[in-house]
Amino acid sequence: MKNTIIKMPIPEKISLNVALRKNKFWLNRKKDLYYKYVLAHLRNLKIKPINENLYPIDLIFVYTFKGKTLDTTNCGFMSKLIEDGFRDSGFLKNDDLRYVESSKNIVKKGKIDEVKIIIK
Repeated sequence: MKNTIIKMPIPEKISLNVALRKNKFWLNRKKDLYYKYVLAHLRNLKIKPINENLYPIDLIFVYTFKGKTLDTTNCGFMSKLIEDGFRDSGFLKNDDLRYVESSKNIVKKGKIDEVKIIIK
């Protein structure tokens, strides 16, 4: 399972700067949107949970944007929502340091809005 790449369109481009100014109801709606999206995407790909003996893992989020790009730290909110979706779906056992040692955001210009999650 290590060195696996999961590719998916971004359900909604959300900047951390925007998220920091919103209320908890808005934040919960976005978390729910990402959770449902990640869960459906993992089911469609038929991806099994990460094997216990492969932890801890590193997550690399490679974002591509067709229009205006976000800077790497502004992608942090989306990365957190995706990671939480991985955990809540059972793909990750947990997202604390025992299981996820590091995460990194990379941003590129692309033809579509998508994220590639590299699991190392």
